[in-house]
Amino acid sequence: MDLLLIFLLATGCTSTNASDKKVINEIHPDDITEIGFFQAGVDSIGKWIIPPDIEICKDANVTKEQVKSAATWWQTRNYAFDKIYDNVEKGPCIGQSRFTYYAIVIRLPGQAYNFENYGSTIIYHENKKILGVVIEISEARERVLEHELGHALGWLHYSKRSHLMHPFWSKGGWNDDGLTAVEVDLSTQAPQID
Repeated sequence: MDLLLIFLLATGCTSTNASDKKVINEIHPDDITEIGFFQAGVDSIGKWIIPPDIEICKDANVTKEQVKSAATWWQTRNYAFDKIYDNVEKGPCIGQSRFTYYAIVIRLPGQAYNFENYGSTIIYHENKKILGVVIEISEARERVLEHELGHALGWLHYSKRSHLMHPFWSKGGWNDDGLTAVEVDLSTQAPQID
Protein backbone atom coordinates (compact mmCIF):
# COMPACT_ATOMS: atom_id res chain seq x y z
CA MET A 1 0.00 0.00 0.00
CA ASP A 2 1.58 3.22 -1.13
CA LEU A 3 0.37 6.06 1.03
CA LEU A 4 0.84 9.36 -0.72
CA LEU A 5 1.47 12.56 1.15
CA ILE A 6 1.13 15.90 -0.50
CA PHE A 7 2.48 18.71 1.58
CA LEU A 8 1.32 22.10 0.42
CA LEU A 9 4.10 24.02 2.12
CA ALA A 10 2.62 27.40 2.47
CA THR A 11 5.35 29.32 0.71
CA GLY A 12 2.45 30.29 -1.46
CA CYS A 13 -0.58 28.85 0.28
CA THR A 14 -2.43 31.92 1.52
CA SER A 15 0.91 33.68 1.33
CA THR A 16 1.55 37.15 2.63
CA ASN A 17 3.30 38.32 -0.55
CA ALA A 18 3.67 37.44 -4.21
CA SER A 19 7.23 36.15 -4.44
CA ASP A 20 8.69 33.66 -6.91
CA LYS A 21 8.81 30.86 -4.34
CA LYS A 22 7.55 27.41 -5.33
CA VAL A 23 5.24 25.13 -3.43
CA ILE A 24 7.14 21.97 -2.55
CA ASN A 25 5.16 18.76 -2.49
CA GLU A 26 6.47 15.51 -1.09
CA ILE A 27 5.35 12.11 -2.25
CA HIS A 28 5.92 9.66 0.58
CA PRO A 29 7.94 7.52 1.04
CA ASP A 30 10.65 8.14 -1.58
CA ASP A 31 9.63 10.33 -4.53
CA ILE A 32 9.59 14.13 -4.58
CA THR A 33 7.64 16.07 -7.16
CA GLU A 34 6.46 19.62 -7.73
CA ILE A 35 2.94 20.70 -8.47
CA GLY A 36 2.68 23.93 -10.42
CA PHE A 37 2.22 26.95 -8.24
CA PHE A 38 -0.18 28.48 -10.75
CA GLN A 39 -2.77 26.26 -12.38
CA ALA A 40 -4.58 27.09 -15.62
CA GLY A 41 -7.83 25.77 -14.10
CA VAL A 42 -9.03 24.56 -10.75
CA ASP A 43 -7.84 20.99 -10.18
CA SER A 44 -8.33 18.35 -7.47
CA ILE A 45 -6.08 15.60 -6.10
CA GLY A 46 -8.95 13.47 -4.81
CA LYS A 47 -11.97 13.39 -2.53
CA TRP A 48 -13.21 11.92 0.72
CA ILE A 49 -15.11 8.61 0.68
CA ILE A 50 -17.05 9.59 3.82
CA PRO A 51 -17.71 13.01 5.34
CA PRO A 52 -14.68 13.86 7.51
CA ASP A 53 -14.83 15.05 11.09
CA ILE A 54 -13.09 18.33 11.84
CA GLU A 55 -10.91 18.26 14.96
CA ILE A 56 -9.72 21.59 16.37
CA CYS A 57 -6.68 21.12 18.58
CA LYS A 58 -6.86 22.68 22.04
CA ASP A 59 -4.13 25.24 21.27
CA ALA A 60 -5.25 26.07 17.71
CA ASN A 61 -5.77 29.76 17.06
CA VAL A 62 -9.19 29.37 15.45
CA THR A 63 -12.55 29.13 17.17
CA LYS A 64 -15.20 26.49 16.64
CA GLU A 65 -17.48 29.26 15.35
CA GLN A 66 -14.90 30.22 12.68
CA VAL A 67 -14.55 26.57 11.65
CA LYS A 68 -18.32 26.06 11.52
CA SER A 69 -18.66 29.18 9.35
CA ALA A 70 -15.94 27.98 6.94
CA ALA A 71 -17.46 24.48 6.80
CA THR A 72 -20.87 25.97 6.08
CA TRP A 73 -19.36 27.98 3.19
CA TRP A 74 -18.25 24.68 1.63
CA GLN A 75 -21.55 22.94 2.43
CA THR A 76 -23.41 25.48 0.29
CA ARG A 77 -21.24 24.16 -2.56
CA ASN A 78 -22.38 20.54 -1.95
CA TYR A 79 -19.56 19.34 0.33
CA ALA A 80 -20.19 17.46 3.56
CA PHE A 81 -18.52 17.24 6.94
CA ASP A 82 -19.47 15.11 9.90
CA LYS A 83 -18.93 16.52 13.41
CA ILE A 84 -16.75 19.38 14.57
CA TYR A 85 -14.82 18.75 17.78
CA ASP A 86 -12.90 21.42 19.66
CA ASN A 87 -10.26 21.31 22.41
CA VAL A 88 -8.85 18.05 21.01
CA GLU A 89 -5.78 16.68 22.81
CA LYS A 90 -4.90 13.51 20.88
CA GLY A 91 -3.21 12.29 17.69
CA PRO A 92 -1.63 15.02 15.54
CA CYS A 93 -2.64 17.67 18.11
CA ILE A 94 -0.02 16.38 20.54
CA GLY A 95 2.41 14.67 18.18
CA GLN A 96 1.16 11.10 18.67
CA SER A 97 0.55 10.53 14.95
CA ARG A 98 0.92 12.24 11.59
CA PHE A 99 -2.81 12.34 10.89
CA THR A 100 -6.18 10.96 11.96
CA TYR A 101 -8.07 8.78 9.47
CA TYR A 102 -11.20 10.45 8.04
CA ALA A 103 -10.59 13.72 9.87
CA ILE A 104 -9.37 17.22 9.17
CA VAL A 105 -7.16 18.28 12.10
CA ILE A 106 -6.58 22.01 12.65
CA ARG A 107 -3.58 22.92 14.79
CA LEU A 108 -0.94 25.54 15.48
CA PRO A 109 2.02 25.53 13.08
CA GLY A 110 4.94 23.22 13.85
CA GLN A 111 8.66 23.99 13.85
CA ALA A 112 9.06 23.56 10.08
CA TYR A 113 6.30 26.06 9.30
CA ASN A 114 7.11 29.06 7.09
CA PHE A 115 5.71 32.02 9.01
CA GLU A 116 5.59 34.19 5.89
CA ASN A 117 2.25 32.46 5.29
CA TYR A 118 -1.12 32.37 6.98
CA GLY A 119 -1.89 28.69 6.49
CA SER A 120 -0.61 25.31 5.35
CA THR A 121 -2.28 21.99 4.58
CA ILE A 122 -0.90 18.45 4.57
CA ILE A 123 -3.06 15.96 2.65
CA TYR A 124 -2.69 12.19 3.12
CA HIS A 125 -4.30 10.31 0.25
CA GLU A 126 -4.20 7.13 -1.78
CA ASN A 127 -5.64 6.43 -5.24
CA LYS A 128 -7.57 9.73 -5.36
CA LYS A 129 -9.11 9.03 -1.93
CA ILE A 130 -8.30 11.48 0.87
CA LEU A 131 -7.51 9.61 4.11
CA GLY A 132 -6.68 12.47 6.48
CA VAL A 133 -5.61 16.12 6.54
CA VAL A 134 -3.66 18.38 8.89
CA ILE A 135 -4.16 22.15 8.59
CA GLU A 136 -1.80 24.58 10.31
CA ILE A 137 -3.03 28.16 10.70
CA SER A 138 -0.70 30.94 11.82
CA GLU A 139 -3.14 33.81 11.32
CA ALA A 140 -6.89 33.39 10.89
CA ARG A 141 -7.48 36.22 8.43
CA GLU A 142 -10.56 36.43 6.23
CA ARG A 143 -10.70 33.51 3.71
CA VAL A 144 -7.68 31.66 5.13
CA LEU A 145 -9.67 28.90 6.82
CA GLU A 146 -11.98 28.51 3.81
CA HIS A 147 -8.90 28.33 1.52
CA GLU A 148 -7.21 25.66 3.66
CA LEU A 149 -10.46 23.68 3.91
CA GLY A 150 -10.49 23.85 0.11
CA HIS A 151 -7.14 22.04 0.13
CA ALA A 152 -8.54 19.60 2.71
CA LEU A 153 -11.31 18.84 0.21
CA GLY A 154 -8.67 18.11 -2.43
CA TRP A 155 -8.47 21.41 -4.33
CA LEU A 156 -5.12 22.71 -5.52
CA HIS A 157 -4.09 26.33 -6.11
CA TYR A 158 -5.71 28.24 -8.97
CA SER A 159 -4.10 31.40 -10.36
CA LYS A 160 -7.33 33.21 -11.24
CA ARG A 161 -7.38 36.61 -9.56
CA SER A 162 -9.97 36.93 -6.75
CA HIS A 163 -10.40 33.14 -6.61
CA LEU A 164 -10.62 31.49 -3.19
CA MET A 165 -7.87 28.99 -4.13
CA HIS A 166 -5.39 31.64 -5.33
CA PRO A 167 -2.02 30.93 -3.67
CA PHE A 168 -1.51 34.54 -2.57
CA TRP A 169 -3.90 35.93 0.00
CA SER A 170 -3.56 39.49 -1.37
CA LYS A 171 -4.66 38.33 -4.85
CA GLY A 172 -7.39 35.96 -3.67
CA GLY A 173 -11.05 36.57 -2.99
CA TRP A 174 -14.39 34.82 -2.69
CA ASN A 175 -14.71 33.73 -6.35
CA ASP A 176 -15.63 30.03 -6.31
CA ASP A 177 -15.67 29.19 -10.04
CA GLY A 178 -15.26 25.43 -10.46
CA LEU A 179 -15.46 24.57 -6.75
CA THR A 180 -19.07 23.41 -6.47
CA ALA A 181 -19.31 19.64 -6.18
CA VAL A 182 -21.12 18.31 -9.25
CA GLU A 183 -22.49 15.31 -7.44
CA VAL A 184 -23.25 14.94 -3.79
CA ASP A 185 -21.81 11.55 -2.90
CA LEU A 186 -21.49 12.19 0.82
CA SER A 187 -23.95 12.86 3.62
CA THR A 188 -25.14 16.45 3.62
CA GLN A 189 -25.75 16.82 7.33
CA ALA A 190 -24.80 20.14 8.89
CA PRO A 191 -21.59 20.22 10.93
CA GLN A 192 -22.21 19.74 14.62
CA ILE A 193 -20.19 21.16 17.47
CA ASP A 194 -19.49 18.81 20.35
